[in-house]
Amino acid sequence: MADATKVRLREQSAALDPVRLLQEICAVQHTLAGFAASGRPETPTPLPVTDLATFLSSLSTAWASGEVRPTHRKQPGAAHEWRSRTDPFEHTWPVVLQWLEREPTVTTSEIMGRLAVMVPDVYASGAQLRTLQRRIKQWRAKKAKELIMGQLRRSVGESEATTTELG
Repeated sequence: MADATKVRLREQSAALDPVRLLQEICAVQHTLAGFAASGRPETPTPLPVTDLATFLSSLSTAWASGEVRPTHRKQPGAAHEWRSRTDPFEHTWPVVLQWLEREPTVTTSEIMGRLAVMVPDVYASGAQLRTLQRRIKQWRAKKAKELIMGQLRRSVGESEATTTELG
């Protein structure tokens, strides 16, 4: 090789900064991962600027912080609202609702015990307990929302009536 070429290559090598190059690669990966995940670019969080010696010394503990590459993020799963199995409480749910209306603080285990006595062939094993817990949780959340919204509607109605009487 010619001496001029060697000198030029040595100058280029001396000017290279592998830490800066890594930061630029990470920023581009982050932008691409944003496009892949949500269809729009995300602004990357800038990595702290370090010199080569600090970077190399941090490699021995880099594994402890886990995978930091932006391309390794979990893709959002599609939410589905359909049931994959038949509802095990389809026929007994009206009875459960009656029990809940009469005794709203009854536990799910107590209700499951009552169902096991009522229909032992289906509920004696207690295998559907988690499903029942979810159903009752939804029912209680709905009732709490109705209670809160009903009180809000009444208080708004009362304040409107008071305003009308005063005006």
